[in-house]
Formats: sequence, structure tokens, C-alpha cells
Amino acid sequence: MGKQNIFADLANCTGSAWGHTRWIADSCCGVGSIGLLCMMVAKAAGAGRLIAVDTSDYALRNASALGATHTVNPATEDARGRVYEIIPEGPDLVVEAAGPIEAVELMVALRRRGTKWNLFGITTHEKFELDGGVTHFMEGRMDASFGTTPLAMSKAIRLMETGLIDVEKVISHRFPLGRIDEALEVMAGPNRNKVIINP
Repeated sequence: MGKQNIFADLANCTGSAWGHTRWIADSCCGVGSIGLLCMMVAKAAGAGRLIAVDTSDYALRNASALGATHTVNPATEDARGRVYEIIPEGPDLVVEAAGPIEAVELMVALRRRGTKWNLFGITTHEKFELDGGVTHFMEGRMDASFGTTPLAMSKAIRLMETGLIDVEKVISHRFPLGRIDEALEVMAGPNRNKVIINP
């Protein structure tokens, strides 16, 4: 088991991260299992530069192994400055897949004119600010992801069938049900992606 457990996640990511075939650059804030899937979808869609942004070195190593062309750790460097060193014209798409409000604030700071930005990770009732004038003149597009659509599901199926995306690669641990306590400990720790518990 594995692919069946991750299919819905991939379909959600396909809806978030599949947009333009002309992608030049994508920046993903947060590269746990969802962020990795979003990044893999962006790569399959033709993104030339994929920047993984995360405070976990473990997550950044996984992102590099799965196709990120660059990694940025906001805990140790100026994330916006580093992204704009890599892409002086700014990212085409920014996906927030981390959850903390700081990731959302970074996503807002990374925008340039025309950037598409997607709220995926944050689910808490926290507020962030937008400068109305800047947002107006930047002509960006913001959306959010919660569910999926039949179109995104069919794209996800094609991505898996053709081998463009191997969802098994985001599984870091597998446990039988009898070891659920150990699985929960791993899930609470920093060095894991998708944890599968098999019955």
C-alpha cells in the first residue's frame, strides 16, 4: 500500500501546482510530503527552476533528491534575497505548503508582477496583511487549495500512469498497525515525510 494513500494528496497538488506550460520558476514554501508532491507536479509541468524553501535540512535534502534545482533555508539565510538571487525576475508561482503563518508571509514577500500564489498549507485562523496598492499593481493571482476536481484527479492519474511522478518517493516510513505507537513518535518528529501505517 502507498499509492492509494497518497493519490488524493497528489490530486490536490495537481490542482495547485499545474497551471502554465510556460513555467520558468516555481518556489515552494514548505517541502514536507505535500510540498514535495507540489514540486514534483511543477517539474512534470515543465518548471525549469524549482526552489524548495524549508527550515528543515532533512526536507531540503529530500527536495533536492526529488528535483529541486535550488534549496533555501529561511532559518539560516535571507529567503527572499536568496530566491531573487536565483530568479532575479521573481517566481512565476509560489505554493505555500508549510502551514505556519511565517510561510504565508514569505509567500507574500516573494511575489513579483504576475506571480500566481497558492495557499495550501495553512489551515489555522491567522491573519496576514496585503498592501492594497502593491497587490493591485502587481496583478498577481491568489488561490487556495482544499479539495480537488475531476480534472485534477484525471491529471494525477496520468502523472502516475506515465511514471512522471512516483508518489512512493515521498513515503519515508512504513509501519504495521501493531507498531502504531512507534509510527506516531516518528510522525511527531522532524525527520519524516509521509508515514504509512498498514493494517
